[in-house]
Amino acid sequence: MPLNLLGISVWIADSEGNELPEYDVKLVKDDEIECWIPSTEGSNFKLMWRFLNPMSNLDLSIRPSLDGIELTGIIWTMGGIAPGRIYEKDSQQTGLSTARLYTFGKRIITDREDATKPSRMQLHYLNTIAAQFTWGSVSAIRPHSDYSVPPDAAPLNEKSIKKGHSGSAELGKTVTRAKLPTRGCIFHANPDVKPAKFVFRYASRDWLKARDIIPPSPQTSPSRVKPKRKRSFGSDVIDIDDLSTDDEKPMLPAPAPKKKQRAVEQKGIRVKAEA
Repeated sequence: MPLNLLGISVWIADSEGNELPEYDVKLVKDDEIECWIPSTEGSNFKLMWRFLNPMSNLDLSIRPSLDGIELTGIIWTMGGIAPGRIYEKDSQQTGLSTARLYTFGKRIITDREDATKPSRMQLHYLNTIAAQFTWGSVSAIRPHSDYSVPPDAAPLNEKSIKKGHSGSAELGKTVTRAKLPTRGCIFHANPDVKPAKFVFRYASRDWLKARDIIPPSPQTSPSRVKPKRKRSFGSDVIDIDDLSTDDEKPMLPAPAPKKKQRAVEQKGIRVKAEA
């Protein structure tokens, strides 16, 4: 189920547009919500959203970030926002007709002491996909000339990410797109309206299951078959499964008791025995 906050619904989808399931949803602050999603190394993903209750008199800035690194955002003017319509962003523009896709990758982890050691804030947003939605106004529209691309993630010291994992959210292969934005602008946030921040923490399914973030699947125990109880010849209890049927040999009647003697017959020889 998508994350809903301050009139906006946001989710992460795979390259086909299928929503990735959300687990352990938490409202961190009044203006920030987060959850966990499963990731698959090497697969592409999309940031998707729709407006439940847009601010009709304001423009909107959407600023995505991967592992705490901000990327180029997009702007929607007040006339271009349609309630209920689904929007998406799956790449970082790198030129007039080129872009690099959002991808789940693998980060280099090393034991070298000179490797990068993230700050506390960087650690907090490591292994996350985030998007901040800010309402405000647009000014100074001009041709798009800056196609800056953040550098690839540097190796991290293994001691600094003991509680994390080696997965990453990064920019992948370059693709050609026919229609990409050709203009940029300056955006001014409205101080009277809270921005909404959506944070998706990601990890492999196995990692999430090992920490019970993905709850275990309910397992139905096999129906128990009551074992047949063995007949005890020293007991007065009779197992009805041991009784003869009409097709079986009938049971012989018990001999009548005698006071002083009984006859024991064996192989046709009568032997008189004292009681």
